[in-house]
Amino acid sequence: MSLIQRLGKSSAIYTITTILQNGIAFFLLPLYTRYLTPNDYGILAVVNSINGFLTIFLMLSLHGAMTRFYFDYRFEPEKLKAFWGTILTFILIFSIGVGGLLILFGQILFKPVIGEIPFWPFVVLGIGVVIFQPFFTIYLGLLQTREQTKKYAILSLTQFVVNVGLAISLVVFAGWGAEGPLTATLITAVLFFMTSIYALREDVVFGINKFYLKEALRYSLPLVPHSLASQISNATGKLFLNYLVNTGSAGLYNIGFMFGSIIGVVSDGINKAYVPISMGILSTNKREELDHLKNIVLFLVVMYCLLGTVISLFSKEAIFILTTEAFYESYIIVPFLAFYFVLGGIYYFLVNILFFVKKATKFVAIGTGIGAVSNILLSWLLIPRYGLFGAAVATMLAQVIGTFFIGFIGHAFEIIHWEYRKFISIFILSAIFSFSLLIFKDLNLWSFVGIKAIAFGVLFFLLNYIAWGDPFFLITHGKKLFFAMVRIR
Repeated sequence: MSLIQRLGKSSAIYTITTILQNGIAFFLLPLYTRYLTPNDYGILAVVNSINGFLTIFLMLSLHGAMTRFYFDYRFEPEKLKAFWGTILTFILIFSIGVGGLLILFGQILFKPVIGEIPFWPFVVLGIGVVIFQPFFTIYLGLLQTREQTKKYAILSLTQFVVNVGLAISLVVFAGWGAEGPLTATLITAVLFFMTSIYALREDVVFGINKFYLKEALRYSLPLVPHSLASQISNATGKLFLNYLVNTGSAGLYNIGFMFGSIIGVVSDGINKAYVPISMGILSTNKREELDHLKNIVLFLVVMYCLLGTVISLFSKEAIFILTTEAFYESYIIVPFLAFYFVLGGIYYFLVNILFFVKKATKFVAIGTGIGAVSNILLSWLLIPRYGLFGAAVATMLAQVIGTFFIGFIGHAFEIIHWEYRKFISIFILSAIFSFSLLIFKDLNLWSFVGIKAIAFGVLFFLLNYIAWGDPFFLITHGKKLFFAMVRIR
């Protein structure tokens, strides 16, 4: 199977399963917005943001070491079992210990962040999820590393069905409000924690080998600041709105964030396929394959920007159809959050070289750290003055800064020779088209839709010309390229 087919086949599976894993709230949006208030959504947004931070502290980025060292130990199965077993045993002991302490003393610790949100039961349910969920996430990551995409998809789909069924039951039929989705997630996490333990019984040797633990921590600990910085970028808007404005505004932001994150789901699915493939290519250092990867990434950058533009242009209509009037205001922030996730997709390509070069992992945190600090400062300045809109603008601008620095740092190590100027031009032009249409507010529906369609058509041809020097490139070659990526031999 060719490189493009491997990437395309795996990307399609991972994208669909990532949508199912991370898009539960989006799928249930029409239902939730009729049973949950903006305040309920704010509670979910804040608790899920806290969970993101706690997961990073409890996992210490050791899942990254499991992926990276697979390529060192894959031909020595006994060493690989011991290495993976050491990490899993350590994470299990560490997460149960720290999680227990957080349940006992977290009410004082989290008070500045949660504000008026009750610690019991909301934050406690979230901590429970953090204790059990990482094991299943790690197990899926191991399947991804070994390119076992079908098994990955089946397990993800099963998890999705269980979580959705429980969430609907608790929100709609039991009337549990914000407590319903959190309880459903906790029950699902416990069930799939046990599933993961059983499934890994022949792939790992549980116990702690001090040499392997030191080796893994030496690689992973420099990545913790990077992971924290990434989580700060995702959570700052929600937490600052909850703290500086109110919980309801955090709920509105969460709706806009969900629409923007459609690109994030797609890029995350593609990245799951991209990482093991690209690391294999980087390890062989064959120029022909490197150039092939370079061309594929340019195509994906264009597609991310076009998708971001579509979501930006038509999010207002989608939000008006899928939600109730209490949530309509959230449409104004979608373009900024959509292009925040477009940048995230580009960032994945640029940062991969820093994960591959072991001595470069310490530099990963520099770019993402700068982005996170920028997000905090911009949010602190813009949210009190511009509220919801300020939070979205701060998030996107901070990602611009972080992605720029990652590209700058990675340039010293990368051997693919990315077309940085094209990336920048394609992104800026797409963002301008998307943001500019926010000024049209008084047109009737069909006139507005017509203007959007024309604008998208113009942008489509311009991006083709910038990327390939042919405004009709995707028309003449896109179909062939797409089917080559998804065809299974």
